[in-house]
Amino acid sequence: MKPFRLISVPNHAHPMVRFLFTEMRAQRCSVIEMAERSGVNLNTIKNWRHVSMPKLLDLEACLNVLGHQLTIIEKPSERALRLAVRAGKKENLHAD
Repeated sequence: MKPFRLISVPNHAHPMVRFLFTEMRAQRCSVIEMAERSGVNLNTIKNWRHVSMPKLLDLEACLNVLGHQLTIIEKPSERALRLAVRAGKKENLHAD
């Protein structure tokens, strides 16, 4: 087996791609291992860092390998955001 190689995470990549590669790094999962376990082509995964955006099914397959899942949540209302900022809890809300 090839030794683990650290994976760089470009700042300009989509936040979900950055999360995926950061988590791969934390769990010491190589791109080759991810491709084998997820069924997503090796070059497809590599291209997400600099060239292309992942398909939802491919991203979901990779996240599942790492023990994560994609979830859709309702955005908090503007009023809830203002109240959270006043209370100092903005970091706990999922807002874009």
